[in-house]
Amino acid sequence: MQSLESAARRIEAIGNIAGIVRTMKALSAVNIPSSERAASAAEAFHETLLDALHVALRQLPTMTGDDSPMSHGVVIAFGSDHGLCGGFNESVAAAVASSQYLGKGIFAVGYRLDAALRRRGMVADLTLRSAASSEGLRSLAAELILAIDAQDPGRTALPAVDLVHQVRGQGNLLSVVHRNLLPLGSAFLRQLRARPWPSPCLPITLSDPHALFHDLLRQQLAVTIYRAGAASLAAEHAARLALMTQAERALEERLESAESAYRRARQDRITEELLDILGGFQALGDGPGSFFAQV
Repeated sequence: MQSLESAARRIEAIGNIAGIVRTMKALSAVNIPSSERAASAAEAFHETLLDALHVALRQLPTMTGDDSPMSHGVVIAFGSDHGLCGGFNESVAAAVASSQYLGKGIFAVGYRLDAALRRRGMVADLTLRSAASSEGLRSLAAELILAIDAQDPGRTALPAVDLVHQVRGQGNLLSVVHRNLLPLGSAFLRQLRARPWPSPCLPITLSDPHALFHDLLRQQLAVTIYRAGAASLAAEHAARLALMTQAERALEERLESAESAYRRARQDRITEELLDILGGFQALGDGPGSFFAQV
């Protein structure tokens, strides 16, 4: 039978854990809209870059897309450095393990994702620490762009680049997104050429259109990576929020059980003390010449 002291310690421990869970739940709830605002801002900047790419592409009528599947290149996978988010990293690792990425290098964002990849027999070529908030996404995107550039030291052409990350949907449901960034497909270039210009004045370019298009493409790549990181960060916090909500419910049940055990132990302690008192009275009343015997 559980003692009164151990029952009290258990209630205290559950209360401490519940306080941590509530704090993490509040932090996740606050960070979800912050990360989604960062993703929305990146999307707005991305639209501006597409307008600029449209201008540069008008000066390159002979440029064609590349629709052939490429077995080389890199896949950038966004995971987490922090735990308590369920199977967040395992889902991303499972997506990277699919056959479409065989033979490609892996850039893992998050050391827990790196561990999840290793459990599946894959070793990341580069592992970076994930951003703890939307403020760290810019430097993370810059590091990834430098790593992509290092794949082609001669700067003749950017390598094939794919993105794998999780996104938050309605009801905090998560799903894994696969996105091909490079090479540019013919469908993307057709859409870019047909993109309407938001002004009656047609723009012109005074610099080398090839160099301009390449620089804008790198900017577009950086913004897309930033946006993917922000979406992944929102999904991570959503996963942690869901897990903390479940943990909070479980702790409430455990606390109720612990308080019930505490009440039983306290009642048992009171019963034992009452029995001891009654036993003492009986001992006093049964002795020869006792007051109770004389009465």
